[in-house]
Amino acid sequence: MIGVHPAWLPGSAFRALGSRRVRVTGEGVVVATVRAEVEAAVAEHGGALVDDGPSDLDLVCAPDDGEPDPEAFVVGRAGTTTVVRATGGAGLLYGLHHVVRLGESAFRGAAEPQRHAPRQPVRMLDHWDNVDVHPVMGQVERGYSGGSIFYADGAVRADLSRVRAYARLLGSVGVNRVGLNNVNVGRTEAGLLTELLPEVVRLAEVFRPHGIRVHLSVSFAAPITLGGLPTADPLDPAVRDWWARTTAEVYAAIPDFGGYVVKADSEGQPGPFAYGRDHAEGANVLARALAPFGGTVFWRAFVYNHHQDWRDRTTDRARAAYDHFAPLDGRFDPNVVLQVKAGPMDFQTREPVSPVIAGMPRTRLAVEFQVTQEYTGHQKHVCHLVPLWREMLGFRPWGEDGPTVADSAAGRATAPAGGVVAVSNVGDDPFWTGHRDDLGVQRAGDGDAGQTGRRGDAQGVGGEPPAVGRGLDLAHGGREAGAVGLRLQPVEGDVPLDVVGRRGQVAATARHDLARGARRGDGLVRAGRHRRGADLHQAGRIGRRRCDDDQPGHHGRGDRCSQDHGSTSRFG
Repeated sequence: MIGVHPAWLPGSAFRALGSRRVRVTGEGVVVATVRAEVEAAVAEHGGALVDDGPSDLDLVCAPDDGEPDPEAFVVGRAGTTTVVRATGGAGLLYGLHHVVRLGESAFRGAAEPQRHAPRQPVRMLDHWDNVDVHPVMGQVERGYSGGSIFYADGAVRADLSRVRAYARLLGSVGVNRVGLNNVNVGRTEAGLLTELLPEVVRLAEVFRPHGIRVHLSVSFAAPITLGGLPTADPLDPAVRDWWARTTAEVYAAIPDFGGYVVKADSEGQPGPFAYGRDHAEGANVLARALAPFGGTVFWRAFVYNHHQDWRDRTTDRARAAYDHFAPLDGRFDPNVVLQVKAGPMDFQTREPVSPVIAGMPRTRLAVEFQVTQEYTGHQKHVCHLVPLWREMLGFRPWGEDGPTVADSAAGRATAPAGGVVAVSNVGDDPFWTGHRDDLGVQRAGDGDAGQTGRRGDAQGVGGEPPAVGRGLDLAHGGREAGAVGLRLQPVEGDVPLDVVGRRGQVAATARHDLARGARRGDGLVRAGRHRRGADLHQAGRIGRRRCDDDQPGHHGRGDRCSQDHGSTSRFG
């Protein structure tokens, strides 16, 4: 494993906090993480972690403060001291990183106490990682950043230092759930539930200190493949008992286990249809096994006839999930969350909002997005996806006076909260996602771009170094073109970075002037052109042809691709 890039948490980001006297009060595993962050920061920047006396920053976890949300925090100024208070460790961790993002401004002037709390109760990243390397899909299905950070050589990695760094990054931006394996569950991956469970325990121990619960994707046929039963019929008493017994064993090993993610009756995955049962009956048997422990089953609504000929106009693929699930509204158990792709097709660059979201007002719904760039350039392009997500989450299915999609996911509409889920784009690439990230265009949002920007550079757009501001503008514009946006190719030395139409990786620093590169004769922004090729390639809609992608890491592997791609490819 190559060294870990700090992404948005380099040591310099902690300079303002680390140069001061800081006090941390409270107990618990996540509070211990807060204390360790402060210890490292003051050691690097000359401050001090104090137990008494005056302080510049007080970080207080007080469970009896009366705040009902353990992920909320209150920050304000009391005289010359900045104070962050929370009732839970996660809230204190989020408050710490809020102060880090504020930098010096967190310690200046007066500030009335202000409450911050997540708008979505579940903020989950699903990893489509395989324990065994799949012969077609590779180690990470729809992965364009190398291999898995969790698995190598058919097992959980012995060295989990990269996972620790990843958990730290996720905790700093408020992700609180992680799915550890591919929803297309293979035989080895199914064993994570049973014989490989001790390895899952190791991963849970890495994520727990950052307020993150782990989930497993499970096969609906597990009672047969793992339990030796003759059936997986959800109404069979032996099947119910097997799920209850197996789930109890999981919680005995991982008390804060989040629950299951299930892809059933979809693209060849087994499901309740084989027994004449519907998806509510299938989901509820797992939900009842999880309920005594507070667990949740995320049941994916991505169900359609994957044998359909795309030229057959008599079957409407876009309404398939609605047809399967809308009649089941109100029949799912309280701890079932129906995980619905934001659009009705498959993470396309332009789609309407899925009708399932408006069609199931009595069902907990989680909206699923795709961070991995399956349809937006295979991570060889800069494509700022946040505007797309904001646009879909802000849509009001019931009209201008009705709730938004985000409201439905957060439980502010008609049903209890489900949350927001996204498919991860992370692999073992030294820059996490396959992009060189010195420039700062790949961020969780515009506000984070300056956190790793080079201090002392001339300021440009939005207070950022000129290249950072221009890079963000270009990335935004690419998504609005309904396309990949742009592709960046590194060049040697201090020559400006060209915006080109050839293959390349994102490689830019604050000294590269993207605008000047774009004006050169060989600098072309090709919006939409490559994206269509990527779409057709992934969907197999142009028949069988030789893949011409010669880049390392294609299909999530480190080798160069030389295989045919036909019309039977899975979409996830």
